[in-house]
Amino acid sequence: MPNEKPGLQKAVLFSLFATSYTPLFVLVIAKQLSQNIPEFDASLQGWRYLATLTTHFGLSVVFGLVAVLGCGGLWIFLRNIRERAETNAFKVKLKSASNRSGEAISYIGTYILPLVLEQYKDWYETLAMLFLLLVMYRIYVNSSLLLINPLLSIWYSLYDITFAEKGTSNNKSGMLIIRSQQIDDGDEIRIYPLGNKLYFGVDHGQTTSSPRTDRRHSE
Repeated sequence: MPNEKPGLQKAVLFSLFATSYTPLFVLVIAKQLSQNIPEFDASLQGWRYLATLTTHFGLSVVFGLVAVLGCGGLWIFLRNIRERAETNAFKVKLKSASNRSGEAISYIGTYILPLVLEQYKDWYETLAMLFLLLVMYRIYVNSSLLLINPLLSIWYSLYDITFAEKGTSNNKSGMLIIRSQQIDDGDEIRIYPLGNKLYFGVDHGQTTSSPRTDRRHSE
């Protein structure tokens, strides 16, 4: 079984965090632009112009860059992982599989929507938001929230799984992302380790045939 200890690279952790908050970034950018463009005084000059420009639109620029970098990084990460998993994934039998994809909705309500209500019109609100996101990043990359990602959930399902590697009886547990919308207890799937108790699923199929299937084959 491949080594699971190294974990995800910092660039990947950043991409996962950035894309998990991309819905927030888009909403904040839209809100800040719609509120501040009518109030912006283009007749200001010098440092007052730059200060006002930064206060009114600086957060939108930062969030826009973070969102673009995050989405690009996530796309590269998933492309590379799919290629590696095709050749290096190993087969396991699922002992249990619990779908956690719905937690992405709770994530939006808990961690994203409350932050949209702020105004972001002065330095204090802007710096407070950036500081809060920095704290949340440190918590996020060391928690089980790592794969609870609204954008990732559009294409992948998230599961809590307990499994035994093919040919062994030792049970292990972890979190799995997989394109399949449905996996069940007893299924055989191929998984590739992303980090400590984090896995990428390649495919799946039933390990045992139903009586109806057995009869059909025997006929």
